Amino acid sequence: MEPTTLYAPDGRSLETSLEDDEAVAVLAAAPDLSSFGRDILRAAEKGHLTAGRRYWLHRLALDQSPRQVLGPFPRIAGLILRDPRKKATLRVFTSAGGRVKLFKAGPSSRHAGCILMTNSAAYGSPSARYYGRIDAIGTCTPTSDMTAPVVAALQELEDDPAAALAEFGRCTGTCGVCGRDLTDPASVERGIGPECASRLGID
Repeated sequence: MEPTTLYAPDGRSLETSLEDDEAVAVLAAAPDLSSFGRDILRAAEKGHLTAGRRYWLHRLALDQSPRQVLGPFPRIAGLILRDPRKKATLRVFTSAGGRVKLFKAGPSSRHAGCILMTNSAAYGSPSARYYGRIDAIGTCTPTSDMTAPVVAALQELEDDPAAALAEFGRCTGTCGVCGRDLTDPASVERGIGPECASRLGID
C-alpha cells in the first residue's frame, strides 16, 4: 500500500502504510494499551471511525510497529498465494516453541493478495500476536510483535518448506497446511497430507 496521509482535528498529520484492519490487529495484540487506546480500538472494531479516530488508530499502531522490512520470502509467497483455496495456510514452529500461522488474506480483505502472520491465538485474545504481512513478491512488513525466533522460522520455511512442515506435522500429528489430523505414517513423517503436498508441489 502506498503511504496515506491522515489528519487529526487539530491539524497534526502522519503518513502510514498500514491498512485500517492491520492497525486494528496491531492494537488488539498490544500488551499495555491505554484506556484511550482501548476506546479507539473498540470504535474501530465497530466501524465507528471518524477522521480523528482513524488518525489515532494509526498513530497508536505506528507507535507499536517497527518501521522496517524483512526477507524477501518469495518461496513462502508462492506456496500460499498460488494455492487456489481461499483460506490457504501454512503452520510452523519457532525455536522457542511458539507457533506461526501464515494465511492468505481473504478476497474481500484490504490485504487481498498478501499473507498475514499470527501465533494462531483467537482474534481479540490477550495472547494474540500479529507478526505482520508478506506481499506477493515476498517482502515482509513486521509489527512490533515480530521476534527473532519468528524471523528464523520464516527463513527456515523459505529455505526448506518440506523440512519446516515436517517438523510441525511430526510434533502435532496435524497437516502443516490444512490442519487436519494425519493418520498415514508417511504423511506424519512428511508433516503434510498427500493432497496438500501435491497441490503445493512439496515432495
